[in-house]
Amino acid sequence: MAALLWGISPIMIDVAMRELDSLGVNAWRNFGGLIVILPAALVTGSLAVPLRPLALIVASGIVSQGIGLATYSESIHRAGPAKAVPISFTYIFWAQLLGLVLFGEPVGVGTVAGAAVAVAGVWLVASRSGRVGKKRGVALAIATSVLWALGDSLARGALFEVSPLSTTSWRMVTLTPAFFLASVRGDRLKASLKAIFIAALSGAVGLGLALVVYYKAMSEVGLALATIPTSLSPVVSQWLSRLLLSERLGLREALGGVLVALGIALASF
Repeated sequence: MAALLWGISPIMIDVAMRELDSLGVNAWRNFGGLIVILPAALVTGSLAVPLRPLALIVASGIVSQGIGLATYSESIHRAGPAKAVPISFTYIFWAQLLGLVLFGEPVGVGTVAGAAVAVAGVWLVASRSGRVGKKRGVALAIATSVLWALGDSLARGALFEVSPLSTTSWRMVTLTPAFFLASVRGDRLKASLKAIFIAALSGAVGLGLALVVYYKAMSEVGLALATIPTSLSPVVSQWLSRLLLSERLGLREALGGVLVALGIALASF
């Protein structure tokens, strides 16, 4: 379910960014996610966290959900979901490698094999990127992958002390006003109601509901098994962008997306 939701979300981002830039769209996205998460956080008292994990959560949010979401949105806008999403989702095994370095978490043969397969997929997706805008979009997608991995490593440090709901809630509580303040200065929040609704809905889906489903699965089957289905998100985004946005999907992009998904799945074992 989370994989499907994360596959749908980039399509909505691409549509919303026809009227909004990366700052504006992420202001409305975080607002949509906050609407979904905040009531649950208030009811469960999840906003009460110690200072140390709170600092890690805020730093994690700035790196991945702040800068990382901005680069992600811009990469989707410039390169299209079919290219940007598979490359961005390589963050999963980069995060696992950082887990080994920072927390001593074991990295098996699957992670190494997955990295090799996914890199091959990224090369296929990124090659022949065409015009300058798409090349910049590919570069931004690679940056997104690194930022998400770094952000997840910081969040991992916080999760030793607080719950996933606390982590998710505080990230949105801090980032929503930050994005709005940054967007107001450049008058970047103005758009049609349709574009605003789509942006907020993408946040409710990708930053709210999907995370709830993902963490629920993680609590029942563990991290490795819960992560494997999310590797399908790049493929879902590719085919939805082809069907709904008429984005051209060549053989190289299709094969590259499958290899990235396969690599991420291997790295999850």
